[in-house]
Amino acid sequence: MSKCAGKEPFIYPETLETLLSEIRLCREKYSPFWIKMPHLYDIKQFDSLLKVIIQHNIQGVTVANLIKDRKKVEIKDPLTDEIRGGLSGEPTRKHSLELNRHTYKNYGDKLTSISVGGVFSTEDAYAKIKAGASLVGLITGLFFEGPQLIGRINRELVQLLKNDGFSSISEAIGADFNKKQKKSKKL
Repeated sequence: MSKCAGKEPFIYPETLETLLSEIRLCREKYSPFWIKMPHLYDIKQFDSLLKVIIQHNIQGVTVANLIKDRKKVEIKDPLTDEIRGGLSGEPTRKHSLELNRHTYKNYGDKLTSISVGGVFSTEDAYAKIKAGASLVGLITGLFFEGPQLIGRINRELVQLLKNDGFSSISEAIGADFNKKQKKSKKL
């Protein structure tokens, strides 16, 4: 069976290389292009995909939500084989954050990152920003918390930024990697 067989042919550097080479022929020179990264537990494989992406001048990545292999996460209620599809939301949060950190630490100067996976609160969104996300996406959190979650995160994020001495979100991006994090000014 070839590496291309199955439902996810582009989780291998060789097949992703072929795809991006073909896409390059169709793209306009300056059109932005983003790739949604698979939620891989093999960091070497994940990194090999990022290297191919960089070689093809892709502007950004979405890191990473759906977990296909249910054995990789601990879930509260067992799922039968009849329930199909990947896992999203809270079971993805921790490892998604690790993948986001890896992406920013190694490619933050070359890629913009949208971090997704397990965003249910302002603290979840802020952790992703400090880990290097320029943008944060959420869907499962909306199902459980409702559409007011977005407004709440935006309002509460202002206070978290102030508490850490940041005047904007852009200052907080990748703060986990900065040697000297800003401290709040004393009033």
